Amino acid sequence: MKTILLTQGKMALVSDQDYKFLSRFKWYANRTPYGSFYARARIGSCRVYMHTLVMQRMGRPHFDDVDHRNGNTLDNCRCNVRPATHQQNMRNMRKKVKSASGVRGVHRNKCRWIARLTVNGKGLCFGTYDTIIEAAMARRKAERKYFGVFAPA
Repeated sequence: MKTILLTQGKMALVSDQDYKFLSRFKWYANRTPYGSFYARARIGSCRVYMHTLVMQRMGRPHFDDVDHRNGNTLDNCRCNVRPATHQQNMRNMRKKVKSASGVRGVHRNKCRWIARLTVNGKGLCFGTYDTIIEAAMARRKAERKYFGVFAPA
């Protein structure tokens, strides 16, 4: 594993076999509205993302989205990127918790904790629990069941 320096004091991680090819370009850190960074370069008149080039070099030129398994969008090692549909990529996205409980998909209803998850646009309830920990565990189990390898880590 090697690093490629980007702008804004950031670094991208790449696999050894991609380093020589990728280091030919001037890469910069592109910040998204969500606060994450991606490595991007201008090649000719095109702006390209590093993870897209890595996927193409892996022999996968056709894909909807690229998912970073560990959630680090600057880790473009071959073992960390995989093709995904847009929906699968969104499932693995690290989102800010908007729940008042501080646990995504868990909220309190009177004196019980409820575990919920949205799957394909449909809200599902996975029971009520005495403790927030039990509800969080139920939510996590449901994520693994419905999202499989794309469940958040």
